[in-house]
Amino acid sequence: MDARSAERLPLALPIAYAIQLDDRQITGSTKTINISGGGVQLSISKKIDAPNAPLPCQITLKIPDCRPLTLQGQIMWCRPSPGQRTRTMKAGVAFTPSRYDEETFSSYCHFIATRLFSRYFRPLRRS
Repeated sequence: MDARSAERLPLALPIAYAIQLDDRQITGSTKTINISGGGVQLSISKKIDAPNAPLPCQITLKIPDCRPLTLQGQIMWCRPSPGQRTRTMKAGVAFTPSRYDEETFSSYCHFIATRLFSRYFRPLRRS
């Protein structure tokens, strides 16, 4: 059963990440696979074992027409990407709302709401 409650938007946005493991930090940059109001899914080029998930992480998301947004979250799951011959992993990040400022999260929510609105509502054509 899927415990996610927010709709996913399939968007490939530039993202930088820093994942804190017990003894080291893994950093990199990639693109999102999908995003929602509660988190993002991304592809990680380094193999990480996440048996002790959630793992703390920080992401910096670059969305159009907005300054880069730095958000705190947790890696909730990480697994190999199906069909990939490389060591690429897919990871799910759940945001930790209490760990970032209101303006940052407000900008992120505005972006998500705009995308959802444009997905479901088309402008009316005037005759």
